[in-house]
Amino acid sequence: MSRLVKTPKLHFLDSGLLATLREDEHGALQQDRTRFGALLETFVVSDFLKLASW
Repeated sequence: MSRLVKTPKLHFLDSGLLATLREDEHGALQQDRTRFGALLETFVVSDFLKLASW
């Protein structure tokens, strides 16, 4: 089974900066979990990149 990727994912290295640029607030993230998922994914990817450089 093959998968097609239409566009590659982009990740910020700073999840706090991403949240600020998207104007995410605590209440909005609690109501819409998909927005929180994107922030969490960005945080995890940036941490993996930091660990890979060790």
